[in-house]
Amino acid sequence: MSASLSTQAEQLPHDPKPPPFEFLKHRASPSKAGPYFSPQNRAEVQMFNYSNAREHLHKQEANILVDFLRKAGRIPPLPADLFNEEFSFDTFVACTNTLSGAIKGRYFDASKYRDREDLGPLVLKYTESRTPTGHHEDTLCRPDYTMAFERNWTSSGHISWPLIELVGEKASKGDTQPEMKTISYLHYLMTARPDLNAALGLLTSKTGVTFFVAVQGTSPTRYTTIAWGAAGLPGVIFAFIYRLYQPGSWGKRNWLRRRIGEKENPITDFEVSMTTLAKKRIHRCKGWQTVYASSPFQTRTHVLANPSSELVIDGKCVTVIKDQLCKKSRFTEKEIYDQIHRDGPVPGVAQPVFHAVLESKLVNSRTRYITGLQEYGRSFMTVDTVGEMLEVLYDVIELLRYLRFKRNVLHRDISKGNILIINSQKVPPSSKEGKHKDLCFIKHLLDPSCDPHETSVLIIDFNHAEHVTEKTEDEYERDVRTGTPGFLPRAVEKNGPLPLPKNKGYFAPPIPDAPTAYKSQHPDRLTLFPESEEVILPTPAVDAPSWRREVDHDTEALFWLFLYWAMGAQPVGQNPKGQESDPAELLDGATWAAFAGKWTNRNSIINSQPPNPQIVHSSFLSLIPLIEALSRILTVDRSWLPDDNLRKHPAYVGEAFQRLILEFRMRNKDEAFMKLKVDVLNRRTPDKILQLLSFSVTSVSQLLSDKAAAERQKRKLESHTQQEDNGEQKKKPRLGGATDVPKVQVTRPAVNDEAGGPYHWENAENNGYVEQADEGVDEEADGDSEVDDVFQ
Repeated sequence: MSASLSTQAEQLPHDPKPPPFEFLKHRASPSKAGPYFSPQNRAEVQMFNYSNAREHLHKQEANILVDFLRKAGRIPPLPADLFNEEFSFDTFVACTNTLSGAIKGRYFDASKYRDREDLGPLVLKYTESRTPTGHHEDTLCRPDYTMAFERNWTSSGHISWPLIELVGEKASKGDTQPEMKTISYLHYLMTARPDLNAALGLLTSKTGVTFFVAVQGTSPTRYTTIAWGAAGLPGVIFAFIYRLYQPGSWGKRNWLRRRIGEKENPITDFEVSMTTLAKKRIHRCKGWQTVYASSPFQTRTHVLANPSSELVIDGKCVTVIKDQLCKKSRFTEKEIYDQIHRDGPVPGVAQPVFHAVLESKLVNSRTRYITGLQEYGRSFMTVDTVGEMLEVLYDVIELLRYLRFKRNVLHRDISKGNILIINSQKVPPSSKEGKHKDLCFIKHLLDPSCDPHETSVLIIDFNHAEHVTEKTEDEYERDVRTGTPGFLPRAVEKNGPLPLPKNKGYFAPPIPDAPTAYKSQHPDRLTLFPESEEVILPTPAVDAPSWRREVDHDTEALFWLFLYWAMGAQPVGQNPKGQESDPAELLDGATWAAFAGKWTNRNSIINSQPPNPQIVHSSFLSLIPLIEALSRILTVDRSWLPDDNLRKHPAYVGEAFQRLILEFRMRNKDEAFMKLKVDVLNRRTPDKILQLLSFSVTSVSQLLSDKAAAERQKRKLESHTQQEDNGEQKKKPRLGGATDVPKVQVTRPAVNDEAGGPYHWENAENNGYVEQADEGVDEEADGDSEVDDVFQ
């Protein structure tokens, strides 16, 4: 304890050179802290970027809004002989369908299709009592109006979210914010449709119709209101419907085309097409489904997965594609991945196959990044035993420490969507060559016959990551408040050190003892962090110590993620669907409110010693001592600690967590609760609203997980059959791995501002229609003109 902290820090095997505490001395880029919303307002966070939704409505005159629609492509004027009925509140649906049929017959009959099935006219229905299916979030919201192609409707009048073209609301008496409902429907529509650059919606009332136009990556939603009987109303409805038939530059986001499944069971997937710059098609691959989407009006993100993908680049099978519209930031995700894998693949971290950069034609201030990944994993929430969960926690911490102290990388967004579970992780060749020798996962500690680099964890999404020693000049502003609501570390939400107790002293948490296996594997860590009981320290005189985001904050985010899983976990069969929960087993509402609240509320969970037993299901009460021990490590913000205290080191929280988790895992390995299966489809919640807020595994993620398992079994059987027939195993593309015999060989892309490398994403051609030019109608720009700072 007498040696200086900086001297002892040099002994930590995960320390970079210079020693880890040099980060306190090197120049840091200017920091800012964005606003914060708790999980109860998650939808508003995604839709409106932490601002009041009303401020993001931009009213325009009807003719200006129609001109805006024309920037996506030509829209002819409404012909006088096409439609002569009068719209009203009661006849709106019928008149709209009449006009839609007339537009289809005049401009988009079957002879004008290219390689697409004629899906019939667009049909608007009043769907208040029906919930659209097929959304990756399993949302239960029900738009009052839904428009889709006739053949995409089921015979019973149901529709799948990815097949919807327009959504709307019918204002009711007493509804004070019907426009907000309409925008929420647009939010869900754009997250369900990665092939859309913009979405259209409407709101009807007794006085007229309000039309909405929402463009990806921009907060203002344009709208205009027209009274029933107004002369210009049919022209605006005509323009809206025409734009739906012919999306122009608003439709088919370059590389995706829709494909529907059975009519009565519409499972929708997407098709990706890769082409050379010479526009010669290289490969097309179907079967992609959205597994994650967020923030359509800000950093629009779509992640699509295809466990049986046949898209092969550089001999590597692409099973995940991430498409994101980002503002300029200090680091691109490609830069972070390059830094991580600079000496060869790091096990447990996603490995990009390609990374394309394209300038957005719709939003000046954002750039489109498309990343293809090899590995497909199941959701973090599919972990179904306590034993497996503890192994996941240990390995994630091991990776976070390695990335920080060997790669100078902070992830800064640990959440349930950014940790995937893979059935097996082949040890990368670089690992066998002796690289990443300081990295050791829990499987090896539990069973020395396992390779130290074998893990079932896969960390993804480094969009918010930071290389802490690079780009520290003033022009590189650093946003410290990044992360996912619900899992955001308390100090990060507060944007400063957590307050100390208001007394003359405080308890510094212990440095726990380590199991023998850990001591043998990490003797240098034991030297830096010798076992120590908690100690009482005097309250420092300073009012606000220096603070910055560090790896211990990512570790705290993992604690909240573990607690989130533990709070909702209940045994299989405990509460089947449709059956009422045992009141004694419901999650305590006050505990949930504290978890979902601000940092001050979550602080009460940390400081509750021992924790409320109702925080977990009675079958998992044995977890309480571990939750209590981990909470004690987080009671004091290390920023207040004196420089000669070992707990000041940013690796301390992770070190203590790993020792506690490993010891608990080894001591309880044969206990029944460790192997008790958790129901991953049904969460333990006090009411249905919280069930929706805390859904565990969506139908889409479960479908893809089953599909991946079936694909692995299929390839295993094929391989076995070929081995018997040929006497040798024929190598084929594998999930999460390379192949020696690629089906299609494509040159690895270089970053290119125009097309993203030696190939680009095919621009779907007008939704399969051949556009018919009208005399006297000027062709409009296809998105190259600058309008209201949205188009470029």
